[in-house]
Amino acid sequence: MRIAMIGQKGFEVGERGGGVEQHVRALSLYLGKRGHEVTVYAC
Repeated sequence: MRIAMIGQKGFEVGERGGGVEQHVRALSLYLGKRGHEVTVYAC
């Protein structure tokens, strides 16, 4: 499945990043490992 996720912030926030950024990162990595094609757009 091809999945696109859209975030409002970039991912250069490190460990202090907000909950949404951490969730999108973890979920996209998980789905990618399960064989899905994941694209994350972040500003």
